[in-house]
Amino acid sequence: MKTISLSNRLLLATGLIFIVFFITSIGFFYRGQTRLAVQEMDRLLENEALTISTLVNVDHKGKLDFEFSRQFLLHYQSLNFSSFFRFFFAENQTVARESNAAPAIFCDKTQAFRFERSGATNYRVISYRFTPSPEVGDDLPPGVKAPEMCLVIGTEEGPYVELVLKTIYATLPYLLAIFVGSLILLWTMIRTLMRDLNALTGALAASDFSSTRAFPKLPPTDTLEVSAVVEKLHVLHNQAAEVYNDMILFIARAAHQLKTPVSAIHSTLEVLVRRDRTKEELLVGLSDLGLGVKQMSQLTQKLIASTRVAFESQADRVPINLIQFFETLWKVFQYKAEIREITCSVSGDRHTSVLGDEYLLTEIFGNLIENSILYSKPGGLIQISWEAHGETTHIRVGDRGPGISHDVQAHIFKPFIRGDERIIGGSGLGLSIAKSAVNALSGQLELIASSDQGTVMQIILPSFKK
Repeated sequence: MKTISLSNRLLLATGLIFIVFFITSIGFFYRGQTRLAVQEMDRLLENEALTISTLVNVDHKGKLDFEFSRQFLLHYQSLNFSSFFRFFFAENQTVARESNAAPAIFCDKTQAFRFERSGATNYRVISYRFTPSPEVGDDLPPGVKAPEMCLVIGTEEGPYVELVLKTIYATLPYLLAIFVGSLILLWTMIRTLMRDLNALTGALAASDFSSTRAFPKLPPTDTLEVSAVVEKLHVLHNQAAEVYNDMILFIARAAHQLKTPVSAIHSTLEVLVRRDRTKEELLVGLSDLGLGVKQMSQLTQKLIASTRVAFESQADRVPINLIQFFETLWKVFQYKAEIREITCSVSGDRHTSVLGDEYLLTEIFGNLIENSILYSKPGGLIQISWEAHGETTHIRVGDRGPGISHDVQAHIFKPFIRGDERIIGGSGLGLSIAKSAVNALSGQLELIASSDQGTVMQIILPSFKK
C-alpha cells in the first residue's frame, strides 16, 4: 500500500476544501449577480410602467387617449435588445395599444413580475394595473367611467445575463489569483508547522535501536506536541531499557541459581565414578544427586510460575471465600510445617470473600506461607488475618522469623532477591511471583513490618459484595 506524508495529506485535503469552497463561491457569486440583475430589471420596468401609464388619459366620452410621441414609439424599435409594451382592457383582456412586433404575452392578474418565454427569447415582464385619469381640465360626466387597464411591459433577459457573465469573467482572474495565493500560503504554513515533526521522523528513521541501547540524538524542537512525543519516546525507551536490563539480570541470576545444583550433581558424579564404591557410598551419592535434582526441579517450577504470572494479563475474577481458601491451602504446607513444629492461626470474618483468580491467589499466599515456614524458628507461629475496608479487603500474613534487613527491603519484590543466604537458602523468586500476581488482580502487596521478631506482609484485594 502506497503511503503519503502527513503534510501532503493535509495539503491535499485542504486543497480539496479550497476547490469546493472556490466553486461554491463562484456559484453563490453568480446567483447573487443574477439576483441583482433581476432586481435592476424589475426597478426599470416598474419605473417605465409608471411613466408610460401617465401618458394614457380618457376624454369626456370615456375614450382612451394615448399621448405617445413619434420619438417614444421609435424608441422601442431602435433598442439594441428586444423590449415591448402592450395595453389591455383588464375586464376582457383585449388589446388597446401595443408597440411594434410585441410578442403574445398577456396580463397576469396573480403576480406583478415574472419570466415568460416567447419563441427563442426569454423576457422579464411586469403586469401593471391602473385606471387612466381624465384629461387636464375635463371631468367625466355622470355615468361615464374610465376603464381599468393592464399595462404589460417586457424586456429581454439576454443582455442582463450577458452583463452578469461579463462581471464574473472580469472577476474570475482575481478570484483565481486569491485561490492560488491561498494555496501557496497554506502550503508554506503546513511545511512550517510540520517541520519539527518531519525532522523527528527523519531522525527516528535514521536511528538504529538494535545496535545501541542509548536513546538517539533527536533535533531540538519548540513545538509542544512534538516535544510531548519526544518526551513519551524517552519514557518508553527508559521502560524498555529497564525491562531489557531486568531480563538480562533475570537470566543471569537464573543461570547462577541453576549452576549451584548442576555443579553439585557434576561433582558428586565425578566422585562416584573415580573408583569402585561400596553400596553405602553409592546410596549417599545418590541421595546427594536426588537433593540436587530436587533443588533444580523446585527452581524450574519457580521460573515457570514467574513467567506465567508475568503474562497473566486477563485473570478471572470470581468470588473466593477466604476461610475456605486458607483452610485448603494450609493442607499443602501442613506436613512441612509439622516437621518444624510450626502452627498457623487464621482469623477473620468467615463470610468475607474477595474477587480473584484461584491460581493467582495460590501463588500469592503459597509463596508467602512457604517463606514464613522457611524463615520461622522451630515452634513458631504463622498468623493470617483479614479485615474488610469498603471496596477492598486487607489480608495480613505474619511470621516470627529473623526479619528482612533494611538494605534488602527496598528490593525485596525483585527476582532473586532474598535475605541472609547464609541462614536460609531458596530461589529468591517467591515474593517476585507474589507481587506480579497481586498486580494482575489490581491489588497491592506491601511490607508493613519487619524486625528480629518477625515479618508482616499485607495484601489488598478487591472485595466481593453480594
